[in-house]
Amino acid sequence: MKRRQSIFQRAGVMHDKLILVVGVLAAGAFVACGAANYDPMVFPYSRQQVQTMLVDAKTALPTDNGPVHMGINIWATGRSEKGVALSMRSASWAPVINCEAAITAIDADHSRAVPDCSALDLTQDQLEAPMFEEHIKATLNKRAFDRETVSRKQTAIAESLISNIHADVPRMAELALRAAEADARMRRESRR
Repeated sequence: MKRRQSIFQRAGVMHDKLILVVGVLAAGAFVACGAANYDPMVFPYSRQQVQTMLVDAKTALPTDNGPVHMGINIWATGRSEKGVALSMRSASWAPVINCEAAITAIDADHSRAVPDCSALDLTQDQLEAPMFEEHIKATLNKRAFDRETVSRKQTAIAESLISNIHADVPRMAELALRAAEADARMRRESRR
């Protein structure tokens, strides 16, 4: 009889350990799933609140060797169909670069705000897109602008652009060779 009790007691202990292990695994899976679905561009504000915060926000950063009024400035020019129209000037003499903060309501108390700089076609302007993203994040997270994050993203964009150019060099050389051959052929035919 004692042997049966000890078997049942051991089974109970094993059952408790099994429940503990399953619980820990379930909790870990829940945390991992939440981390995998984390979006740093989702903010705990309604769409209207996000628009208001971005319209009121201004970022002014000094240049490395000059005062703030000669440095980088980012500001809103007003509300837009997508969310908020943003503008940036990287120096007092530089042209204004425009972008939009596209705001999407997720629910009543959460919105996603991302920079939509699709109108930027020049490579130099594309390098400035992370500035708008950081302006949005810093404003809505109520923290200081992080230039280091922007620099890392700009470096990654520049490296990507350079690798694309290097990948296109053989194709561009082939096109140039074809154009030169066609030009030479046209010149020979025009001399006849």
